[in-house]
Amino acid sequence: MNSPTRALLAQWAAIIAVVGTLAAIPTSWIERGPALCLISAVLGACPVCGSVRAISHFLHGHLHEAVQSNINVVVTGPLLLCLAADALMRLAQHASRLRTKSHNRPAT
Repeated sequence: MNSPTRALLAQWAAIIAVVGTLAAIPTSWIERGPALCLISAVLGACPVCGSVRAISHFLHGHLHEAVQSNINVVVTGPLLLCLAADALMRLAQHASRLRTKSHNRPAT
């Protein structure tokens, strides 16, 4: 497997891992954590603050709370789901190609 293929597999796996983790962890756990936004700490306002909480609410089906956390979730939520679905399909296609290659090799 060449380096670009490994890099793409790592990116796809990371997308799936992030979406899966945010979907598995209750939003209340995220809300209990400290605010880690450096931009907000320095400038006082940040357009992406609340995005992780918003995506978590979105993935749990709490759309009203998601929009209250950050309005950007209207775009980022569906986009993240599309990226995760695309990554899953590409990983499945890649695995299928690998299985096909291994079955087509002559026995030694």
